[in-house]
Amino acid sequence: MSEWKEVRLGDIGKIVTGKTPPKKYENVLTNNKKNNIMFLTPSDMNYNLKYINTTERFVTQKGLEFISNCILSEEAICVSCIGSDLGKVYKIKEKAISNQQINSIIVDNSVNSDYIYYYLRNIKDIFKRLAGGSATPILNKTTFSNIKIKIPPLPIQKKIADILSVIDEKIETLQNINSTLEEMAKAIFKSWFVDFEIVKAKTNGKSESEIAKEFGMSKEIVKLFPSELVDSEIGMIPKGWEVKNFGSLLEKHIGGDWGKDVKDLKYSKKVKIIRGTDIPKIKNLDFEEIPTRFVESKKLKTRQLLDGDIIIEISGGTKGQPTGRSLFLTHEIIEILGYKVEPASFCRLFRPISKKIGVLIYYHLLYIYDKGKMWMYQNQSTGISNFQTKYFLEEEKVLIPSNDLIENFYKTTRPLIDRIYSSEKPILQNLRDILLTKLINGEIEVNEMFIKGFE
Repeated sequence: MSEWKEVRLGDIGKIVTGKTPPKKYENVLTNNKKNNIMFLTPSDMNYNLKYINTTERFVTQKGLEFISNCILSEEAICVSCIGSDLGKVYKIKEKAISNQQINSIIVDNSVNSDYIYYYLRNIKDIFKRLAGGSATPILNKTTFSNIKIKIPPLPIQKKIADILSVIDEKIETLQNINSTLEEMAKAIFKSWFVDFEIVKAKTNGKSESEIAKEFGMSKEIVKLFPSELVDSEIGMIPKGWEVKNFGSLLEKHIGGDWGKDVKDLKYSKKVKIIRGTDIPKIKNLDFEEIPTRFVESKKLKTRQLLDGDIIIEISGGTKGQPTGRSLFLTHEIIEILGYKVEPASFCRLFRPISKKIGVLIYYHLLYIYDKGKMWMYQNQSTGISNFQTKYFLEEEKVLIPSNDLIENFYKTTRPLIDRIYSSEKPILQNLRDILLTKLINGEIEVNEMFIKGFE
């Protein structure tokens, strides 16, 4: 540690505070990435990945004319510096521009970029303390530039960064695998229950053997699909399948809870509360910021989440994002959270009539959300979208195949869901964060034997 020295962030690189293109001009931001550059906001930051690979919106060439002095070069380190997202740290692999809620540093050659990234990840509490205790804490550019960090000689910086980068590469690989598993399950649902590909193949005269080979399934499953389409209230559907209201497929549904942040005689049960904003985080196996609260025993009894339950977000949508995001609960999720779990007050618990039906209607929810159908069930109020649950449960139609086919869909897709949440990713994240603290503080000596253990 004697060779380590203390430096200001502003002394080891260029500090850039982002900027949003003027809204009074048209076509400065777009959802199309082609020929445009990423526009980074705190909502694009998934805390448990190292790099941002894409963003919700992109700056057009016209937009660049107004904020060209804010362009970030590849490998820039971006830190969210406002509100509840304060302290999130990311790197970028390509040029980008951030909004004004993010301060970034483009480090010079005197330091290792990855080392600085990991160091900043480790000082989230310092960011929050410097930002103050106001309702909306802010870390401005001057304060950010004056933050002091400790750095070892450059070769040691590189060794520390290399060790942690190996773990992050494994985490990213697992994340890509999990995304593939989710897309596989969604594709199976669409093929079987939306596009009716197997049914149509039968109507076109293909044999069961040909269909089984084409779709990679057994002949026994192929036999379960009808060979004819008939008219119904929702259009042409496979013969013998039923159309049911979404609400008829639930055993119960109930609003969420919030409780208190401090235990008392009435609010005595310690729980984890899943908010709408936590749904995409959990799907990325990011459990770090899910709040711990204390709730009433009687409310926990009616709202405690179980394996096979579905959480749906019913409030908090925005102009560009409807409510209706959903999450299928598994034993693995509940076990990772480590406590009894409830939905937040802006969410709702859907308990299906069976776990098998639950998987079917969960993928139905994902499909209609991706297709934008959830906008039909929004009620705009004071700039916030609310989900019309009663209307949805009565009016949304779900196609129900035979019991045997429901069971086979469950047997096909439930293992994919379970594999996502039984991944070693949370273990690796925990290992990385423990090592990060010890390496940055010089508690572990970085020698060749230690490094080889991570190669």
